[in-house]
Amino acid sequence: MKKFITITLFAATVFILAACGSTKDKKAAEATTESSMNQDAKITPVELTASEYVELGEYKGLTVDVEKPEVTESQVEEEINNYLEGYVSYNKVEGRDTVEKGDYVNVDYTCTIGGKVSDDYSDTDIDVKAGDGEMDEYLGSGLGDDFKIEEKVIGSKTGTTVTTEFTFPKDYDDETVAGKKCKMEVTINEIKEEVIPELNDAFVKENTESQSVEQYRKDVRATLEEQAQAEFDDMAKDKLWKAIVDNCTQKKDFSENMIKQEVENIKIENQEVAEYYFGMDVEDYIKETSGMSLEDYAKFSLKQQCVQDLLVEKENITVTDEELQEEMKKVAEESGLENVEALKDYYSEDDIRSSLVVNKLLDNLFSSSKINTVEAATEAEKTDAAAESASTEADK
Repeated sequence: MKKFITITLFAATVFILAACGSTKDKKAAEATTESSMNQDAKITPVELTASEYVELGEYKGLTVDVEKPEVTESQVEEEINNYLEGYVSYNKVEGRDTVEKGDYVNVDYTCTIGGKVSDDYSDTDIDVKAGDGEMDEYLGSGLGDDFKIEEKVIGSKTGTTVTTEFTFPKDYDDETVAGKKCKMEVTINEIKEEVIPELNDAFVKENTESQSVEQYRKDVRATLEEQAQAEFDDMAKDKLWKAIVDNCTQKKDFSENMIKQEVENIKIENQEVAEYYFGMDVEDYIKETSGMSLEDYAKFSLKQQCVQDLLVEKENITVTDEELQEEMKKVAEESGLENVEALKDYYSEDDIRSSLVVNKLLDNLFSSSKINTVEAATEAEKTDAAAESASTEADK
């Protein structure tokens, strides 16, 4: 039996922490949670009957407190500065030929592996910053803290070549060079300085949809406020959903085999996201984003799937074919794809239908609940709360 894409509680995360349980209670709008990012990995849904494990509690008319979103002037300035940096240029530094910390340098680098120059690990005309470890991080990507070249470049003159030797880690992604020794030669071509464009009416007219700096600042603030409101709505739905799940009663524990399978499903669903985007293994990623161990999250995942399935059935949440087609068109447009057929390379109709079912359910529950807007906690209050939480955990 396939399953709905499960509601995610943790809005701060970028991707769904999949709950891969499957139940036999529902009859409509079934869908799979197989990640579009992991086409080769296969989810094995956990077969269970939701009503055997969970009994619904109070889920309508609930009240939740959510911190009020606030857009500050410093956030507006930061957003503007980030945009300006997207138009940065690099000019040659005249009258100085010695690299200083913080300079941008144009370099060529050549790697010799096993006595032969490797074109795969050599390049020319690269602009990179010599400072704050950025050069080591760029030229030595994946090599770890043992790779050092930046400290040799700083203090060297243009036209000179500096050399470093290192050994590729045995577990390096490229097996053809893993464990092999390498000599890297870096030739310093030019010293450059970063030039960030001035924010003026001419720049704004040419590179934004605004017509003046004043209007641009207003537009940036409006966009940030829109994003803050969307985040607020997500947090409200997350808190509401958590309250609904907490109000439910677990009638019996999930079996060891169910939990084990769910752990494997979560690993498959999240491995690429955890490793590629966050540089973490799945267990640490789940811990970081949910505050739970992988096994506890698997139990929670199964429970919330049961709650969701029972609510979808009780509230008679369905999606028509017309609604599905309209949503697919919308998703395709927002994703910059040519048409719905192109969308199917990334998401199945079941994925989109499942997402619609979840959104409908959340909207249904959200409309009958009360959301109290509260002031954001101060840093001191957050520190005190964290300390109290740590003390409580220690007492346990």
